Amino acid sequence: VATARSALEYAERYRLRDLTSLAHAVLAMGLRRQGDLASARREADAALESARAIGSKLHEAFALRELGAVESAQQSPSTARARLEASLRIFESLRAEHEVGRTCLEFAALEPKPKERNRWQERAREIFTRLEAAGDLARLPA
Repeated sequence: VATARSALEYAERYRLRDLTSLAHAVLAMGLRRQGDLASARREADAALESARAIGSKLHEAFALRELGAVESAQQSPSTARARLEASLRIFESLRAEHEVGRTCLEFAALEPKPKERNRWQERAREIFTRLEAAGDLARLPA
């Protein structure tokens, strides 16, 4: 979180709009993982606003995915699902396969039904295997 905050401060100080959006998203992720969901939500919202302001679909997809993850943690599955679906559509349209796989993992975490959760995990596994993404494969259950 400290590194993300520093990156955000740097980006804002030097008006690096591309970096600002990503720094907000990374900070949101760190805050969510620490359990500070209110702050994570603010940062994810800022990431989305910044991404849309610069017209970056890639950054928008990152922000939407993080918003979905935050909303999932806040027990708002329907809004989380909508954000994740939007993120997935963008990543697919950009052919960002690795990010598609990571978004599948967020869907799996959201899914209460074991069969559906497994389907999302298997899709992620197929992508990560094809890309030889060992770190992401390690995040999947055996």
